[in-house]
Amino acid sequence: MRKWIRIILITLLLAGGAALCVIRWQAWFGMPAEQNWTGDTLSYTFPSPLDTAFHPLADDSTLTILVLGDIHNRLTRADYDTLAARVPQADLVAQVGDWMDRGQFYYYQLLLREWTHSDLYGLPVIATPGNHEYSKGLNKSLSSVWEEAFDHPANGPAGVPGVSYYIDLPSIRFITIDTNPLTRIQYLTRTLTWLREAMYTADGRYTVVMMHHPVLAAAK
Repeated sequence: MRKWIRIILITLLLAGGAALCVIRWQAWFGMPAEQNWTGDTLSYTFPSPLDTAFHPLADDSTLTILVLGDIHNRLTRADYDTLAARVPQADLVAQVGDWMDRGQFYYYQLLLREWTHSDLYGLPVIATPGNHEYSKGLNKSLSSVWEEAFDHPANGPAGVPGVSYYIDLPSIRFITIDTNPLTRIQYLTRTLTWLREAMYTADGRYTVVMMHHPVLAAAK
C-alpha cells in the first residue's frame, strides 16, 4: 500500500512540475510578441568614449556621468527622456549590468528601440555585463549580441571568459569587471592580478571601477 502511495505522490509531483514548466515556458524562455520587429540584425551600436566624436575626450575636468543599472528592459523612451531632462549636462553613461532582461536578441532590439528614439540617444556608453546578459543553462556564456552592441577595447585579463576592459580619458580610467566568471578561483585570481595592474598603471588618473555584483567580504 505504501508503495502505491509513493508512486502516486511521485506521479503527481512530476505532473505538477511538467504543468508548471508549460505554463511558465513563455516567461522563462520565450520572447514576447512584438509588432515593430526590426529584422535579424542590430540596427544600432552604442557609441564608446573612444569614438573621436566624443568631445569630452579633450577635457574631462567637468565630466558628468549618468549611472544606470539593473533596468531589465523596464525603461521606456519616456523614462529615458525624463532622465535626460533631469541630467541635461550628462556627458556619458556608465551602465553596470542587467540592462537587458535576458541575453536574447529580442531584448537588445527592445532596448535599442526605446533608447535610440530618446533624448539620451548618442551619449557614449561604458557598459558592464550583468548576469542577465548571459545565456542560461549548463554552459552560461555572455551573449554574442552584447559584444556586438557595446564597443570595448580588448585589454582585459587573458584567459578569462566574458568581457572585462578599461578605457582611458585624459584624467579618468574606467575599469569594467565582468564578475560572472569569478566564481571559479582561476578566473578570480587572473582578474585580480589584471585589476591591480590596471589600477597601478593609471598614470595619475582618477580610477573608476565598475562591476555588476556587489563586493562582499569573504572573512572578517
